[in-house]
Amino acid sequence: MPIAARAASAWPFEFLSPWRDHRLRGPQDFAAVLGAGEAVDGRYLRIYYLALPGPARLGMAVSKRYAGTGVQYNRVRRRIREQFRLYQEQLTDLAVAVELRASCRTQAAARAVAAECGELLRRVAQLSGR
Repeated sequence: MPIAARAASAWPFEFLSPWRDHRLRGPQDFAAVLGAGEAVDGRYLRIYYLALPGPARLGMAVSKRYAGTGVQYNRVRRRIREQFRLYQEQLTDLAVAVELRASCRTQAAARAVAAECGELLRRVAQLSGR
């Protein structure tokens, strides 16, 4: 059976392209946020933020030491990314770097990380006057 032809596209994953504008890219972006930004702490996370013009941008520092296997590591990153998506409009003109600081190798801990991330992002939006 022949395979149906796909429509030509410059970027094969259109569904991912919105995230390209909302990520911190490169060490210089992280260095700017971590060096000059302010921080908000929680039990599992530390969130650094810095006012920069443009859309809200997210960077994550999630080490496998704290997150565990690839499945757990990706679960934590996915939950942080979802919380960022929910608060994205309140974080316009901010660059946000999220650092995982404590072990979260279970599903319950991953849920706690997501809840804490939402709470800290809400606090960041309030502190930055948005």
